[in-house]
Amino acid sequence: MRLMKLWNELLSDEEEQGPSELMDNSSDDYLPSHSSSDVDSDTSSLQLKPRKKKAKRLSIKSKKSNDGLQMNKPVLTLSTSDFATAVNSSRSNIIHPSTDSETDDSWQEINPRKKTKRSNNVEMPTVILGSNHRVPQPSTSRDANIIPKEQRQSTIDEVIDEVIAQFCLIDSENESDEDPLHDELHWIPSTSSHLKKFIFDLDHVGVTTQISEDFITKAPYDFFKIFLSDELLDLIVLETNRYARQCENKPLAVNSRLHRRRDTNRVEITTFFGIVMYMGLARLPKMTDYWSKNPLYSNKVSCKMSRNRFELLLRVLHFNDNEIIDKNDRLGKLSPLLENLTNKFKEVYVPEKSVCIDETLVPFRGRLSFRQYIKNKRFKFGIKLYKLCCKDGYTYDIKVYCGKDKHSEKPATVSTVLSLMEPLLDHGRILYTGNYYTSVSLAHELQKRKTHLVGTLRKNRKNNPKNVEAQKLNKGEICAMESNTGVVVLKWHDKRDILCLSTVHTETTTKYTRRGTEIEKPSLVVDYNSCKSFIDLSDQLKSYCSPLRKGVKWYRKLAFEILLGSAVVNAFILYKTVTKAKISITEFRQKIALGMLQIEEVTVRKETENENRKHVLQEVASKGRRKCVACYAKISIEEGRKAAQKKGPKSKIFCDICNKFYCLSCFFDDHNYSL
Repeated sequence: MRLMKLWNELLSDEEEQGPSELMDNSSDDYLPSHSSSDVDSDTSSLQLKPRKKKAKRLSIKSKKSNDGLQMNKPVLTLSTSDFATAVNSSRSNIIHPSTDSETDDSWQEINPRKKTKRSNNVEMPTVILGSNHRVPQPSTSRDANIIPKEQRQSTIDEVIDEVIAQFCLIDSENESDEDPLHDELHWIPSTSSHLKKFIFDLDHVGVTTQISEDFITKAPYDFFKIFLSDELLDLIVLETNRYARQCENKPLAVNSRLHRRRDTNRVEITTFFGIVMYMGLARLPKMTDYWSKNPLYSNKVSCKMSRNRFELLLRVLHFNDNEIIDKNDRLGKLSPLLENLTNKFKEVYVPEKSVCIDETLVPFRGRLSFRQYIKNKRFKFGIKLYKLCCKDGYTYDIKVYCGKDKHSEKPATVSTVLSLMEPLLDHGRILYTGNYYTSVSLAHELQKRKTHLVGTLRKNRKNNPKNVEAQKLNKGEICAMESNTGVVVLKWHDKRDILCLSTVHTETTTKYTRRGTEIEKPSLVVDYNSCKSFIDLSDQLKSYCSPLRKGVKWYRKLAFEILLGSAVVNAFILYKTVTKAKISITEFRQKIALGMLQIEEVTVRKETENENRKHVLQEVASKGRRKCVACYAKISIEEGRKAAQKKGPKSKIFCDICNKFYCLSCFFDDHNYSL
């Protein structure tokens, strides 16, 4: 019998112990004893002996079917203590037959203190399992314990099967199912025969036609108002006033600013954001220094808003009604603002064929349940954002990471990418991703929506071709495999191994020059480096003159990051694309801040030279000699610039008004003076 053999194996190393004791269900220090003399018929439970040595582990392997084939049943390994606990949990359903062959149809009362020798012919107890089977309750009468043999419906095999089923159920909750794509994939050397071609079917990309025509003569502040619209300002004003009234109803300190609170309006909120942007342009040690009377910190901020009013608005700034926010929505305080801005981002720009997805980090070291740590970022702690960026660094969509989504059936990386790419799918685009997102399964999901995938690949991803991973390459060598589903995995060794995935490229190479040496690089890597820079450029432009400061609550800090960071960068890209103006991001921010603070830009005129003032020659040290500008101009016209550089005489005298070096004769000729 199976259980008999298992228990004999368990007890082979056990020493003979004293009287048995009943096992506690929560204990792990007992092993089941199979002797019938240790069974108490009054309690209808197994008597268990304390163990002395460490319990062995039973390996119950999968059975073979009748036709000789191996059944797909997992191998279960469980400790004897777990096995005893599982059996003991059903001890009320166990019926113990007599060991005497002459009393098969009746129960025999057994003295639990009486020790009997073990017998190889001991018949193991029969167990009745299931809710449909009933076990009679023990009675004080000996005759009441007599149960017909026909009711002994279960066998020990059923006990073992039930225990195995329980442990298999527990293990299956912790182990993930195998990827169904594994059996469908077949890898061969790359030939591009299985690659799928998707045609990009959009005629117009970039800035929408309406913006291009209506804003060609507009100022930078007008482009920024596309995103900071009156609709968004009214929302912020409404929720800020509502939250301030909610704060008034709470117990306040005697000197609280809320006692002197008044409702804000659209103009004041615009000025407030203008001051915050100015603080990024002109950094001072403390926020209160912008209202300091120290002449070193003099500015016009105090003329636009008092310090008390600014700090009060910063305290009550709000974007949603706290009373209607779902407690399970971690981003509830910011959802209306984020939704409004991302919709505007999508309205005014149509992404090109190539787009990129990657994460960025908003620095934050406070207490927050979904705060992240990314070691390769400049600020390692903060709030993680998933961004979809287009050419020139335009941010098309943003998604804030708020923790693991327990309701999603797909992996987190796949669901994130599909969520961001949803409005861009089915048009033949190419998506570039980092190794955090790239996988064979994601490539298949995007192929179903007529979208290509290109990105770096981690070695531990499922369904990677083992031949490519194990291949050892010298510098410049390439190894590539192609699947029957149109996915190419390529490995290239430059300074180290680089593993990439693409549904567009093959192992073709492109020549380029690095430090005067012609080098071949896979076309996949060249295109990836070019398009992956979309995110880097966006983050770089956003980092200049950032208004973020410490001591601000996380949702307000995130609002400043998106509204005064990503939105400003997007407005900057629109402005340069439409007007063709050459302007830096810092100068663009300055013009926006002036517009929000309603300060007119003053053009400083150069001082006109006094024509009546005489030009005077001054002499410098011999080491400070320079070429005579008049002689240089004359020789360059006659003989060329190279000859002028060689033949042009040097002089140590210069004009204090013109700030140019002259020969003595050239000075008088150029200024119409006579010697």
